[in-house]
Amino acid sequence: MAAAWFNKVGISSTLYKRTSISLPRCMIDLLGRARELSEAYVLIKGMPFKPDSVLWAALLMSCSFYGNIEFAEEAADALFELEPWNPGVHVILSNIMHQLVNRKEFKDMEVDETWKAME
Repeated sequence: MAAAWFNKVGISSTLYKRTSISLPRCMIDLLGRARELSEAYVLIKGMPFKPDSVLWAALLMSCSFYGNIEFAEEAADALFELEPWNPGVHVILSNIMHQLVNRKEFKDMEVDETWKAME
């Protein structure tokens, strides 16, 4: 699936497999800006190399912009593992929760005690 996105923009699957990580970073950012968060997530998971913190942060920022908690949690979990010292992840998750509370979607979701404490 990941190679399909690169083929759409004229990049062969052979080049994709040999590419540096900067090309996928741009694609994740573009997909996130286009509100294609599920496609960005699938692209990250389908990469032939281990995603780095910049890829996950790009997804997290897009989730923050669009208020998507589902992929934000996945991205945050990965970032907590890669950069446990980075407090920015907590701030972004807090902002997403605040957005959801304001839209009243948060109250309809099942959340654990950690998320309830962030209200």
